[in-house]
Amino acid sequence: MTRYFVLFIIPRWIRGSPPFVGIDDFAFKKGHSYGTIICDLVTHRPIDLLPSRETGAVLEWLEQNPHVKLVSRDRFAPYREAISQVSRNITEVLNRFHLLKNLSDLFKKICHTLLPGSFGLKIEECAPVIAVANDAEDDDRWDHPSWHRTLDVKKAYETGESVTSIAYRFSISRQTVYNDLRRTAPISHHRKRLPSASRRKVNRWIDRIRQLDESHATVSSILSSIRRAGYDGSASAVRKVVEEIRRERKETIFSPSETITRQRAFHLLWNWEMDASVRHRKTVDDTLIRFPELRHYFCFVHSFRGCLESGDWTMLQQLVLTEHAKGDRLTFRFTHRLIQEQEAFRHACERKESNGPVEGQVNRLKLIKRIMYGRASFELLKRKVMYQGLV
Repeated sequence: MTRYFVLFIIPRWIRGSPPFVGIDDFAFKKGHSYGTIICDLVTHRPIDLLPSRETGAVLEWLEQNPHVKLVSRDRFAPYREAISQVSRNITEVLNRFHLLKNLSDLFKKICHTLLPGSFGLKIEECAPVIAVANDAEDDDRWDHPSWHRTLDVKKAYETGESVTSIAYRFSISRQTVYNDLRRTAPISHHRKRLPSASRRKVNRWIDRIRQLDESHATVSSILSSIRRAGYDGSASAVRKVVEEIRRERKETIFSPSETITRQRAFHLLWNWEMDASVRHRKTVDDTLIRFPELRHYFCFVHSFRGCLESGDWTMLQQLVLTEHAKGDRLTFRFTHRLIQEQEAFRHACERKESNGPVEGQVNRLKLIKRIMYGRASFELLKRKVMYQGLV
């Protein structure tokens, strides 16, 4: 007689609360009522849902679950107050994503305060980069992924690997492998030039074409206009000339009529890196020259990001304390709150825990709400979120 044994594995959240949890809020009705979701940071599973995000509800749950030793959270004040009122010591970890989001919001507010809605760029300090772009294009050819693949294909072939094996490993055709083996230099992507006869015909109308293009005329309207004036060349020649004119305008870093909006300036300043493109770095340099009061905040923001990403708590603490001591009206509130939450701030820099799993469960909860058209009661929503199927 065959006997079957069924093994039931009891989830950790049933046996007792896990020691490491993450908490975050979610909306029953956005802007009106909110709840709290609590997740195990080890298994990444939800362990409880609370009908409120107020301090009292979170404090009551923490008191009822004495096994909790660490809580990862965002910077929502009631969560901080609840953890501080618990009768035992709990390690707090601020979520790094929310720290960077708050820093981004701060820098955006600073840019909106110090920068006008749009501003022009200093042309006299800039030069066209058409020649530089050509040199950069030549350098980019040697750093293109297709050239690196060619070198890898040649190296594999020299070690004795077959063409079929190379094609399968690199997910390319056999003909592409043969082309890579024959190639001695990167592929040049220069556009074909117009034939000399067509170029001579259309060159007589360059000034007129430029004038029409500056008035935002389309290629077809440009062609019709110069045909009425006597042009008897091909339409493709006019189209290629218009493309070249527009390309030259884009390749010039700053044009006399170019302006930058405040939002665009914020994105360029926030996403600045040492290895950014020439255009990006030149735009940032020109903006900081034009608005010198912005330089201090630019250095503070990028120093903060660098210290947080590298986990250098000593430098980060010194940076925040120095900025707070200045009493700057734009950064004082941000630095003051960080000093109030210094321990949680330090753990965010030194520990690896984060609210990433909790954010994923919040997205899952939103999907469940949408499936039920937002009409589920709290108890039904909790059962569906907590249900894990066969464990």
